[in-house]
Amino acid sequence: MRNISKYLKKIDDSLDTLMKNKDFVQNAKENINTINKLEEEIKKNKSIKIESIELIDQTIGEVKKLIVDSTKKSNKSG
Repeated sequence: MRNISKYLKKIDDSLDTLMKNKDFVQNAKENINTINKLEEEIKKNKSIKIESIELIDQTIGEVKKLIVDSTKKSNKSG
């Protein structure tokens, strides 16, 4: 009888450990999902940043061209 109660205690302890581990695994799964979502947001933000930089570069180029054209017109009329 002693052995049975000893084994039942071990089984009970093991079940408690499994329940705790289940919670850890569930939390880990939720953390992985959060990380994946954040990685997607980072990719989107990088893409937006690259597009913004390209637009800024394009605008700077157009402004420089306007300045050159304006300077040429001023020199011709002056």
